[in-house]
Amino acid sequence: MLDLDELLGRASLKERIDELEAENERLQEQYEAESDRRAEAATAKQEAQERANRLEDRIAQLEGELERLEDDGDDPGLEFRRSEELRGGRLDEVLERLRSVRTEPEGALTAVVEDGIEPMDAVL
Repeated sequence: MLDLDELLGRASLKERIDELEAENERLQEQYEAESDRRAEAATAKQEAQERANRLEDRIAQLEGELERLEDDGDDPGLEFRRSEELRGGRLDEVLERLRSVRTEPEGALTAVVEDGIEPMDAVL
């Protein structure tokens, strides 16, 4: 028995319509997946830009603090930690320790020797 669609030649058209609808559905899913990827990429880009802006702000803040320290003339690296007067055996111990230090010029130690004490050549 012949189908009316086959008789009228519409069967091949119905098959083609089914194929096109399946392709249309596949393309729609592909489009939605691509839209999702683009949205995620845009979000990631925005987050990266925000992080870069925060880092730039932090750099500017640190540069400002450094500039203020330089302008004030305050250099925390040049402050005395403590001052101590030495006499007797303690003076001998410290002088012996200073004599034993070996380093390149401007290496590890800065010492101030007041008047009345003969500095050794290594300290000069």
